[in-house]
Amino acid sequence: MKNSSGSPSLFTGTKVHTRLTSAPAIDIRHETASHHWLYTDLALVKNHALEAGYTTRKLSSMNLAGTVCPPPATAPPSVSDRGEVHQSRFVGVEDIRNRLHEEMGYTLSTIAQENRMLRQENRSLKQRLTRARNHNELLLKLNETINGFLSITDKKELIQAITRSVCDDLDFDSAILWFADKNEQKMVPISWANVSYSMLSQLDISTERQPYPRILQEGKTLCIVDDIREQLEEANQLLQHFHSLRSVLECEVIFLLPVSTVDHIEESPDGPRAQVETSALLMVGRQNRSHLRECKNLLQQYAVSAGRSLCNVNLYDFLQENYRSYRQQAVTDGLTGLYNRRFFNQELDREIQRSYRHLLKMSLVLMDVDHFKKYNDSNGHQAGDAVLRKVADVLRSQTRVCDMECRYGGEEFAIILPETSKRQARVLAEKIRKEIEQTHFEFQDNQPGGRVTISVGVSTFPDDAVHVNELIEKADQALYRAKEGGRNSVVLAES
Repeated sequence: MKNSSGSPSLFTGTKVHTRLTSAPAIDIRHETASHHWLYTDLALVKNHALEAGYTTRKLSSMNLAGTVCPPPATAPPSVSDRGEVHQSRFVGVEDIRNRLHEEMGYTLSTIAQENRMLRQENRSLKQRLTRARNHNELLLKLNETINGFLSITDKKELIQAITRSVCDDLDFDSAILWFADKNEQKMVPISWANVSYSMLSQLDISTERQPYPRILQEGKTLCIVDDIREQLEEANQLLQHFHSLRSVLECEVIFLLPVSTVDHIEESPDGPRAQVETSALLMVGRQNRSHLRECKNLLQQYAVSAGRSLCNVNLYDFLQENYRSYRQQAVTDGLTGLYNRRFFNQELDREIQRSYRHLLKMSLVLMDVDHFKKYNDSNGHQAGDAVLRKVADVLRSQTRVCDMECRYGGEEFAIILPETSKRQARVLAEKIRKEIEQTHFEFQDNQPGGRVTISVGVSTFPDDAVHVNELIEKADQALYRAKEGGRNSVVLAES
C-alpha cells in the first residue's frame, strides 16, 4: 500500500503511521482507547532538545531512557532509507512535561540561591567600602589637624587644641592631657575636653602605679574596655581605677597614649639641644566599641604629632627668649664686647649707601695698638687681652650712641662715624688717642716710651672714596703712615 506521497507505508490498518526519518518532524501520535503516546526516536529527541538550549548534562539528569514507556504491541520497528531497522520507543507526554518543570524549578532555585549570595557579598563590600571611606576621611581630618598645630606658637593654645581637636575633628567623645610631675610623682591634668572638672579633680594618678610606668617608660599604648556595671571588690584596685576613669570620661572605651615632649633645652657648641622624653599622657574616651584597632592606630599617629608640636613650641619659646642674646653673640667679639668683623662689613656698606642716598658725609677710623706684639711676648697673652679690653672700654666711653665701635682684627680697631666730616672725625680720633695715652695699663713701663699708645688713620666718604673697599684702603694707608711717622699719632687720608 502506498500513501499520498507515493512512498510505501510501514503499517496498514485504521491507524495512521508515518515512516521515521532524519527529517525535523519527529512526532507520531498513536492513539488507543486508553493511551495517548508520543512516538519518537530517542536520538532525535536529544538532538532537538540540544537545539532548544538544553545541555548534555541536563539531558543526562532527565534520564529519558529510564522514563520512556515500552511501545505498544502494535508499534513496529522503524526502517531507515538504507534498510536499517531502529527500535522505536514511546515516551509519555506528561512525563516529559513533569521532567521539564522539575528541571526548570531546580534551575530557578539555583539562580535564586546564587542571587542571594551575590546580594550578601555586595552588602559586605558596601560595608567595607563605607568603613574605608570613613577611615580615609578621618585621616584627612588628622592631616588637617596636624597642619593646624604647626601654625600655633603659643604653648597654652596648643595644649588646649590637642584635647579639643581630638573630640571635634576626630569624633571622639572626651579627652584629657596629663603631664608627669617628677617631684610629686603624680600625673597632673593640664587640658581636657567634654570632661567635668569636679569629677576630674577626684582622680589621683600616681606615676608609680601601673599601668602608668609601662606607658611612660616603655611607650606602650593601652586600650581599655570597661563594661562592668556592678560594684567592684576593694581588693581589685586596678579595675577600680579603670572604673573611675570610665566615670570621669563617661565612656566604656578608654585609650591611654604616651606623648613625648621636651624635658629641657641645654646649650652646646653647635647650638641649643632639646632633651626629649615621654612626660605626658593623652587619655581619650569613646562610647562606640566598633573599629577599635583603627581608632588605636589613628590616635597613635595623633599622639606622636601632638608631641612633636609641643617640642617645636618649647624650642620656639626658648629661641624667642634667647634671640637677643644669640643675635648679640653673632655680631659681637667675645673678648672685647665690641662689634665683630662681620658686623663691621655689613654696617659699613649699609652706611655708605645711606649717606649716598641722603648726600651725607661719613668717616671711618682705623687704629692699631703700638708695639702690641712686644707687650704680648713680654707679659703674656692674658695681659695682652686685658689691654685690648681696656682700649675697648675707652672707645665706648668716647664715642656717640650712633657710632659703631668694632674690633677689626687682632690689635686693630675700627669706628664707623655716621654723618661725620673729616675734620670732626680727626677731632674724635685725637681725643681717643690722648685718652688711651693717659690711661694706666699694667706693665706699661716695659713699653717704648713707658706707656701704651695707638696710631690712627682716618678716611671720609665721599671725599676720599665712594666704595667700601676703597674707603677701607684709604684709612689703612693713613694708619700705615702714622706708624711710619713715629706712632702715637692721627693721620688723615690723602684725597
